[in-house]
Amino acid sequence: MSTPASDAHAHTTIEIPASQPMVALLGPGDEYLRLIEGAFPEVDILVRGNEVTLDGSAEEVGTSIHSWRRCSRCCAPDRP
Repeated sequence: MSTPASDAHAHTTIEIPASQPMVALLGPGDEYLRLIEGAFPEVDILVRGNEVTLDGSAEEVGTSIHSWRRCSRCCAPDRP
């Protein structure tokens, strides 16, 4: 029996540039991290240093990646 695409599993790591302050990305007391975790309860999110590891369904991980990238752009130090 084949597994539907929606049940496919994904594991990926996003490397945040060293110039990106992780405290700005994660928020005070990891407030923003908790918001993202709440928005994607099916994705296990692990943050270590400047890496964010995502593990879960391929669909949810894919959507979560877009959210992380958007947040990273908004918090970039060179953003006008």
